[in-house]
Amino acid sequence: MRHCFYNQTFSVFLIGCIILFGMILGACDHIDLDYPTGGAAPVKVKVAFHWDDDPDASPDGMVVYFFRLDTKGSRATKAAPATFEFKGRDGGGLLLVPGRYAAICHNNDSDRHGYVGYNEYSDFGLRLTNLRDGEGFNFRSADASGFGEERFATSPDAIWISSMETVEIREAPGGEVQVVDFDMQSVINTYTFIIHNPINFSNSMSIKAAVSGMAGTIHPGLRLTGEETVTHTFSMAPLAGGGLIGRLLTFGHCARSPIGSRNGSINVADHHLVVSAVMPDGKSWYSAHNVTEQIHQSKIADVVVELDSVVFPKPVEEDGWLPTIVDWEGKTEFVGM
Repeated sequence: MRHCFYNQTFSVFLIGCIILFGMILGACDHIDLDYPTGGAAPVKVKVAFHWDDDPDASPDGMVVYFFRLDTKGSRATKAAPATFEFKGRDGGGLLLVPGRYAAICHNNDSDRHGYVGYNEYSDFGLRLTNLRDGEGFNFRSADASGFGEERFATSPDAIWISSMETVEIREAPGGEVQVVDFDMQSVINTYTFIIHNPINFSNSMSIKAAVSGMAGTIHPGLRLTGEETVTHTFSMAPLAGGGLIGRLLTFGHCARSPIGSRNGSINVADHHLVVSAVMPDGKSWYSAHNVTEQIHQSKIADVVVELDSVVFPKPVEEDGWLPTIVDWEGKTEFVGM
């Protein structure tokens, strides 16, 4: 009997708890989701990318960043931008809370850059990654003229950007879809380097070159290159009609220069081109040339640098190549237009 009494007592207690819990739930008010704009729900937005300046552009995907402008907080505490990615180059739909934003977009199919200033529209930048260890020749160990302490960076892939300082995302009670249009612009320049008369050159040589003073970062919101300059390396190959040629994709040259513009920069860097030859026996030879004037005086963004001649070491029949192959030391040539 004692066992049954306990079971009955527990059952009455459990039923009472259930009734009390139900009364508490019935007394609660419904709580709406708390959106950052004080209750405004996200609205439908369509992003469209326009390619009038480069109709043949074919990125695998795009990314858009919306930086909130109407929220309080210091630059150090600002939240990351709302980020949306799209396949292909055409854009698509997204949901975004109404408010005032700044916006940046670029293609997202390159692994040759990282990011700086991610939370701030004016600081946001694409920064080229370091050249991997073992890639190319070790120009740093050659102490080539003019390279200083610049880091060696990868050359960029094709990059297109667009930005808007203010985008007003409106509330849309009727379900209206707001369209945000981005006019895309390429930020990549092609630099071509030509040696017209490479004396003693042989196809058994492996030729590589490096150029200093190039832009290492771009800031799409400011449409400027960053403060840092870097050194790029690139290969050179024989031309069909004689001579050597090498091509390099870049963000442009110098620091704080307008993207896609030939306007002068207040932070002008010198530019040194170093040509390296690796001989069949594995030894390296270097020749340094100051090409600052050619780059700075170019009237087009796709710069062409030309050297009249480079004298490579002479081969000798009995011992192979001449052992003294460091005559680049102290040999800096100033090459004008």
